[in-house]
Amino acid sequence: MTGAPPSAAVVSSSEAGNVAETLSAHVETAHITLAPLMARPHAVHAYALPAAVAVAALLAVLLFCFLRPRKMKRVLLNYDVEGGSNAQGHVLPAAVLQAATDADVATLRQWLADERCVIDASAADGSTALHIAAKQGHANVIRLLIEAGADALCVDSEQRSALHHVAKAGHGLCVKALLDAGADVEGRDGEGKTPLQLAEANRHMGCLRMMRLGLERRSQSSDKAFRRAK
Repeated sequence: MTGAPPSAAVVSSSEAGNVAETLSAHVETAHITLAPLMARPHAVHAYALPAAVAVAALLAVLLFCFLRPRKMKRVLLNYDVEGGSNAQGHVLPAAVLQAATDADVATLRQWLADERCVIDASAADGSTALHIAAKQGHANVIRLLIEAGADALCVDSEQRSALHHVAKAGHGLCVKALLDAGADVEGRDGEGKTPLQLAEANRHMGCLRMMRLGLERRSQSSDKAFRRAK
């Protein structure tokens, strides 16, 4: 399924015609209202400026109410929530990519609520919405996506998971959410580097301590499970 990009969305000719008729009616009403004043020249100077301001404000409100909401609605209807598909799978819609970058939670919630949403859809570089939120350090967006079912083990074209990007940038507030979602602190990217190594190389000690603690706890849990299995 394809659709016009949000930036290309416009109001249809029929909608524009309706708006034009409405504006004309209001302008005519304003003219009738001002007619008595125009018949009395001595009153024109006293009331001309306030009347002009009132008419301009009315027109501005009408333009806002009739044009902007309809344009936004068309944007939301036209963007492809699945993004279509390519050889690698579903493509992340540009509107969602921007929302993840800007931490636009409202747009992301709308996308996630659509039954056609593919939460692990990726951009051209293989980045999912979770990767993008991780790069920007948006912990609230990361939690939102994970709660909606995003896979913390997805990797991009460089074989990096969201945790790799968090470790490299030093976004400590994002580490726990990704660890709780099953992110692998020892997973290797295309260069053979783990999130632990990236955090250490970039001297992000807070991230490093949290990941080591997470790894330790995971090891302890594995040991307990192994003993119970015996």
